[in-house]
Amino acid sequence: MTCWRKLADEIAQDLPVLLLVTLDAPAPLGQLTKRQHTEPTRLAEELEKQGLARCFYLGQVTAQEVVDSLGPTHPELSRRLDYLAGGDP
Repeated sequence: MTCWRKLADEIAQDLPVLLLVTLDAPAPLGQLTKRQHTEPTRLAEELEKQGLARCFYLGQVTAQEVVDSLGPTHPELSRRLDYLAGGDP
């Protein structure tokens, strides 16, 4: 979560923005037990309840799969997101 400050600065400079965040979770947010929740998954669930975020459970996703999903027309965006996230998918 240490990269959020850098991401916020980047977002403020260049809008519109699609922020894609991946979380490590063993199941969809609504199916997690209290013990399975982490601070990031609780935040994601709360933002979704408030209508501020949309969450999709994809199972395990690698950094390369995120890059590939952005398509060949956005390789610079893929590289910048990877850099800002410190290599965290």
